[in-house]
Amino acid sequence: MFFKIISNFPITFLVIAFTVFLNMNIRRTASKKKSSLSELESKANTTRKKDLGNLHYITLTEKNLPLIETNDEILLSCMEKLTSLSDKKIVNFTGYTNTELKLEFGAANLPLLSEYDTNFTELCRTLNKYGCRLLELGYTAEAREILEYAIDIESDISTTYKALADIYVSFGETAGIDRLISCAEKLNSLSKPVIINALNSLKDSSVGR
Repeated sequence: MFFKIISNFPITFLVIAFTVFLNMNIRRTASKKKSSLSELESKANTTRKKDLGNLHYITLTEKNLPLIETNDEILLSCMEKLTSLSDKKIVNFTGYTNTELKLEFGAANLPLLSEYDTNFTELCRTLNKYGCRLLELGYTAEAREILEYAIDIESDISTTYKALADIYVSFGETAGIDRLISCAEKLNSLSKPVIINALNSLKDSSVGR
């Protein structure tokens, strides 16, 4: 028994030594990363305010937001929200961190930039809700127009892509799904792979019909 313990000792020692070494390296890497992030945040907080005139603002008009006469409460609520957003500044900052925004445009501009991005999120959600409800009620042409506009401004809501893809399939326009996949590939969003996988699955199933 004694000799068995002795013979296993080198292996046990090596396992313990490796574990200790690995933990030390993980802690060292984490410490360096934390220090680097801290320095980056410090730099971001001291970045001077920059002009926001050249931002890619989204402008809402009656042309890209067709409004219909209806008594449907959901549609009325969506149209009211869209009308309200048309008076606000809207910019897509999906995928950007606060630190990145401060580095790019200055720390003092962060509240405004956050407001613009919040407006964009509200716009995408409203367009999705509006388009899907129009589709439910049989306003296919209007729904298609709304959903396509949402894609054009780079919405990353998967339901928007799915609803529009279903419209394309119903009209036998499977090439439209390829366009949606191409648009999704340009997204700077965590939803990107989910959207692409869903579209590819829909494309594969539509081919077999």
